[in-house]
Amino acid sequence: MENDKKNRDLKLEAFLARESARRKRASSLSESSKAVEKDLERLVEEERIRRIAEEDEQSKKR
Repeated sequence: MENDKKNRDLKLEAFLARESARRKRASSLSESSKAVEKDLERLVEEERIRRIAEEDEQSKKR
């Protein structure tokens, strides 16, 4: 179970890194860098909330 969580976290980090790189490339092709940063911040915030909720669920199961 702990390995599953670590594996998901690693996959998520890889996804966020790829998404960040993709958005930076898109930004350099004339997209607004502010919009790109806001989207990335939104993704990170959503993931933070998801992790907190997941940790709360796991602590309730114990």
